[in-house]
Amino acid sequence: EVVEHFHRPDIEFPALKKMLKPCGVLYCMTHLYTPDIFFDNWYYKNDQTHTIIYRRKTMEWIKEHFAFEGLRVDGRLVRFW
Repeated sequence: EVVEHFHRPDIEFPALKKMLKPCGVLYCMTHLYTPDIFFDNWYYKNDQTHTIIYRRKTMEWIKEHFAFEGLRVDGRLVRFW
């Protein structure tokens, strides 16, 4: 429950990746936005401390852009390795 509060994910994701031990896994908990969610009524966007809302496609971009080897999304749990 941290990544949606990032102000600079371009700095914060690489910093977290750098802290991982070899074969380490970065666990992130967030509520991904999906097309079946009616955005106007979505509770998650109403938290004023949430500066970023992610989608599955965003997590895939993060995986590729920051050279993580893998990505797994299980509900609200997102894992990068």
